[in-house]
Amino acid sequence: MKDLLTISYRSVSCLRKPADEISSILSESLSRNQRLGITGLLLFDGNFLLQTLEGPPVETKSVYAKIICDLRHTNITLLSTRLIRTRVFPTVTARLRPQVTSEA
Repeated sequence: MKDLLTISYRSVSCLRKPADEISSILSESLSRNQRLGITGLLLFDGNFLLQTLEGPPVETKSVYAKIICDLRHTNITLLSTRLIRTRVFPTVTARLRPQVTSEA
């Protein structure tokens, strides 16, 4: 089995209409990620984005390079990049995990 690359980062949102724009981002990502063999997860709390990408190394690096140039977020911090043998998110090509809040 070939190694896969996983990249995790966090950033600060610059979205003016977060609900609409996050939906648009996911729509754009879905077909691209399927075509390139990229899976992962995107967490968004209204201010911060946390994303993990995983897939073939060349394609994953290419997607991340486009992400860091995207003006819809800023202060991008690379958290982790490493080779893996098995995907953590094998069936998730583009999905938003909604914010979980707890009530006291």
